[in-house]
Amino acid sequence: AGVVRSCAELGACYLRLGCGRGEGEPVGQHAALALPWLERACGAGDSGGCVRLAGLLRTGGRGVPAAPKRAAALLQTACKSGAGAACRAQAALLWPALAARPTTAGSAGAPAAPKAALALLERACGLGDLSSCVTWARAQPGEGLSRRAERRVREALQRACLGEEASACVLLGDRVGRGPGANPGLAAQLHAAACRTGDAQACARLGARWIAAGLPAAARVPGVRALRVACAARLGASCAGLARAYREGVGVMRAPKAADFIAARGARPAQGARP
Repeated sequence: AGVVRSCAELGACYLRLGCGRGEGEPVGQHAALALPWLERACGAGDSGGCVRLAGLLRTGGRGVPAAPKRAAALLQTACKSGAGAACRAQAALLWPALAARPTTAGSAGAPAAPKAALALLERACGLGDLSSCVTWARAQPGEGLSRRAERRVREALQRACLGEEASACVLLGDRVGRGPGANPGLAAQLHAAACRTGDAQACARLGARWIAAGLPAAARVPGVRALRVACAARLGASCAGLARAYREGVGVMRAPKAADFIAARGARPAQGARP
């Protein structure tokens, strides 16, 4: 098993960086060197090697012709054998948005996912691929689900949240904080836990809750900290809320000039953000 794993890692090394043969060159530059090692690892049953081999064959590389049909077949076999990453990769073949924007696929406004892709993601989640749990849950309706379906979504998010997927904690907090039987306290705890890891979305929700409550002094430290993280990512009204805290001297020293600067900063798009 150790030898097989080494073959997979060596193939990945060549594929990614060329293993010292010109680091920084484009991925695929040393595809021909990676191919035999990935073939050997995949042939010996290493699922990670099969996933990487499929990725190489899907697009091809220098000295390696593209073979998308074989790539799809490799992923299908690996997925059926219990490799969650292969199921996710197979889903990406059916759902281009997942391949293009893996961290936002399934969000509101994004292209809808084919049912077959969602089924593969749910399987990947059950096999332990936590990012698939998040993507699958994100693609589910926010309301109107049956109790059984809602429970499945929450269980998937809980699994990923316990596995330290901060975005899962954010989504789980959103779901438990609304609708019949809402638990705002638990939602706040989940958002706070994700915010402590630096997740800007979680911090934006935590900061918004503090603002909506009127900037209570009892929560000033976590409130200001959350708004700072969210404002740095230009999320929602976080910068306006942070500016208000500085202007009123709540949780921080009163500083009107700093408040004006923060408010102006929030009006500008984040670096690299799309207009």
